[in-house]
Amino acid sequence: MFTDGITEATNSEDDLDGDDRPRGSLETHPQPARAKSIVNAIAADVGRFVGNAPQSDDQTILVVRYHGPGGIDQQ
Repeated sequence: MFTDGITEATNSEDDLDGDDRPRGSLETHPQPARAKSIVNAIAADVGRFVGNAPQSDDQTILVVRYHGPGGIDQQ
């Protein structure tokens, strides 16, 4: 989950990042992965897109990992 500050991040030409980049980050990220690693990958992708442009909105990324009914000991 992430706020619109991720998908509406703008670069120096005022282009919006959009939904494809965060989705692509998730699809290409090796699995299974730690939540922090996924957050860092999405944030890095947004950072590369934005470059030196000032941040235009707040940015929040939340990753939740479900370990099934047996909890973390199950895996």
